[in-house]
Amino acid sequence: MKSNARARAPAVAARVASPHLDARVVVRRASRASVNMSLVSFVVARGVRAVGQRVGAETRASTSPSSSSSSSPSSSRAVRLARAGARARRSGASARAEGARAARAEGARGAVVASRSVGWGRGFRGGGEAAKTTSRRRAVVTSGARSFERDGARDRSRVVRGAASDAVEGAPVEKPKKVSNLVKRTVSAVFMLSAAAVVIFAGGWPWAIAMAAFNGAACLEYFTMVRAMNKELPYPPPEWCMKLCALACASLPLLLHYTGGRMTSIIVATVISFTGITAALIVNEESHFNEFSSSLFGLIYAGFLPTFWVKLRGMSGVPVAAPGSLLNSWPAWLGGPEIWSLGLAATITIALSVVSADVGAYAFGKNFGKNKLTAVSPNKTVEGAVGGLLACTSMCALLFVVMGWPGSCAQGALLGATVFLTSVFGDLLESVMKRNAKMKDSGNLIPGHGGLLDRFDSYIFTGAVTYFFVIAVLGGFRTIFSVGYY
Repeated sequence: MKSNARARAPAVAARVASPHLDARVVVRRASRASVNMSLVSFVVARGVRAVGQRVGAETRASTSPSSSSSSSPSSSRAVRLARAGARARRSGASARAEGARAARAEGARGAVVASRSVGWGRGFRGGGEAAKTTSRRRAVVTSGARSFERDGARDRSRVVRGAASDAVEGAPVEKPKKVSNLVKRTVSAVFMLSAAAVVIFAGGWPWAIAMAAFNGAACLEYFTMVRAMNKELPYPPPEWCMKLCALACASLPLLLHYTGGRMTSIIVATVISFTGITAALIVNEESHFNEFSSSLFGLIYAGFLPTFWVKLRGMSGVPVAAPGSLLNSWPAWLGGPEIWSLGLAATITIALSVVSADVGAYAFGKNFGKNKLTAVSPNKTVEGAVGGLLACTSMCALLFVVMGWPGSCAQGALLGATVFLTSVFGDLLESVMKRNAKMKDSGNLIPGHGGLLDRFDSYIFTGAVTYFFVIAVLGGFRTIFSVGYY
């Protein structure tokens, strides 16, 4: 066959005029490419045949009578090996057929072209028509040879991949394990609870530093949402203004603790910060009212209000752990009953009350929720709000008794209702901001929970409300007792 193909090659080349020798060169290149393809296909076919024979031998050995008493997993493996052997044999047969076809096509330019386009091949074998369309024939020969080379390489890679996949058929495929969202949320919750317990019981500078870090990160998350509110706030503050606001918010807890809990210090610092930022915006930027309003709200929302938690934790001068309370049994290795101050009791009471409100709202809303509470947060229901209110008031009243608060159980229930309303207000306010910014979470700082504001939005207003509740309701505006700071 090779001699016949080579004998026909000069006759075909003679039909082409001498000015078109480049077409004959292309034909020779196509012939050499076809020979290479046929050799490679033959080698691959032999390899696939060997794989098929080896897999078939393993199959026969696994299915022999001597192995008939094997267990069920061995039988299933024998079936998989038998199927793999059959597929390998079929792949070897197809590869051998492909090699035979490629060998028959070697050296024949007409066969190369005929495999791509029958009409073009016939036109090339007709010498008269080929002479009339020399330029078109030259381009088609070149493209046909290149196409043949590409198809040959693709077929070889397909045969090799098929043999490899058949050989490893039945092997278990290990998928990368992904950490579930529940695991992330649990680990993050345990870490946050542990860190919060340490800094709350420590008080003083550790608590002030922790709140400073919270204020700075919360302010950056707030301005991230502001920059995404293209419709409501088309002119957000510039980057340098956001960083200055975050720095001012982070400095307020430190300043409050440094001055001994004097509220005048953070009020003056907030006013000075806003005045300086306003002056800088007017001088250095093309001023827009959105820049001033969003900057002022950021200072209040992420700076001034959360700083009241430092003031609340530092309240002292009022004894707790009454003789009938359980705090008298607080172990000495944890500080004894003397460690409990009004500020520590208030901080833990409000934190646990907010958690109870979330749990109660979720439980009631999940089981009984039918009526939506507001369009701002479609997942919240009236039934869930009622459940959260009951849980929050019950927890707060219970802790009033357990911790020996200087007040009655009814006052504790009133404080619980107030805390619940302010926590819902903080939650809905953050939902409005995320809705306007078209964001699901305010950030990704806490794995499984989102950002700080996603987890602690209910605590933004509760610290300030609880502080003034203690002063106004329990203290009678300081007519009954005087609240100190540490």
